[in-house]
Amino acid sequence: MLYREAGDYSTTYREDSQTFPIKFDRYRYYVVLIFAFAVVPLLINDYWLNAIFLPFLIYSIAALGLNILTGCFIVPFISITCMAFSISFVTKTV
Repeated sequence: MLYREAGDYSTTYREDSQTFPIKFDRYRYYVVLIFAFAVVPLLINDYWLNAIFLPFLIYSIAALGLNILTGCFIVPFISITCMAFSISFVTKTV
């Protein structure tokens, strides 16, 4: 979501914590989901599935895993790699 509607104020915490607070975004999300699960499987052939779609999914999962591992996905968390590097540095110097 690249924009916010002016004057879109929330009165409850539930309204404020919605993923898609604007109705148009919510409906567009549902349309994309329906298209992805109903139309794409009917139109895709073996080439698109094996050469384009499957590697894209694999690399996407790998990128998300690296983001979580290095702590780039959510910055305030202590990342696993920082702990691993600090532990290896301490054990090598002692």
